[in-house]
Amino acid sequence: SYAVWCGREAEPGEFKYMVAVARLGERKCGGGIISPSHVLTAAHCLIDVEPFDMAIFAGAVDWRMSSRITREVVDIIRHEEFKPGNVVSFGDVCKKIFSWKIQSDKARYDIAVLT
Repeated sequence: SYAVWCGREAEPGEFKYMVAVARLGERKCGGGIISPSHVLTAAHCLIDVEPFDMAIFAGAVDWRMSSRITREVVDIIRHEEFKPGNVVSFGDVCKKIFSWKIQSDKARYDIAVLT
């Protein structure tokens, strides 16, 4: 199930840094744009997944909207401390690199990331 408990539907343009992470057209997880070419998401969402199986959808409140921005993934960088099966581990993050930069008013990389 892809339910969000105690949530509400986002307004268009409200969370411009959010993306849908999809595998072969099936919604998988969410993520945040951290640069025009990079998204940060949970590593447990990408177990046994290759970059060519993935796509990123941004700039729309519904990933199926024709107005969405779509990018193919060319690389997945998993945190070296990630251990599949232990989803509460410190290293449950990974970065995906796009085929083309996202440059649009509909999607921005203004998410705060601690470094």
